[in-house]
Amino acid sequence: MRADIQHYDAPVSGGASNQNGDTIEKCHINNESNATHRVLIDLIHEIATNDPDRAFTYTPSSSDPQDGWKPVTHLQLANAVDHLAHDISKTVTKTSDDEVPTVAYIGPSDFRYTVILLANVKAALALRCYEVSIPLYNRFV
Repeated sequence: MRADIQHYDAPVSGGASNQNGDTIEKCHINNESNATHRVLIDLIHEIATNDPDRAFTYTPSSSDPQDGWKPVTHLQLANAVDHLAHDISKTVTKTSDDEVPTVAYIGPSDFRYTVILLANVKAALALRCYEVSIPLYNRFV
């Protein structure tokens, strides 16, 4: 896994409140909850380090599902995300400090989409995909 790629933690919003104005603790279902805010990329890297052979997902071995499925491990996912994030950060440049560059993705919604999405998050870029953009465009035109 590449450690030299600069990435940013996701922003954490402030606490919410209900209609009565009572403050709601963020990220806690109950007082005994151990839930904490985590960045998904960091969680994937942690699992890849501690349990590299753990399956993240399964992909078809061919275009025929009867040919079976093969696992994609957390280590493979982390390496793919790191490699793509590094390439994207070298290729895409920001034009100003407050602008978030957008990368377009037109392709199948399979495991590659997950890698591209996570790589863009790690490279601090926005992702625009065809499947979301076209229906939204058609809805408002």
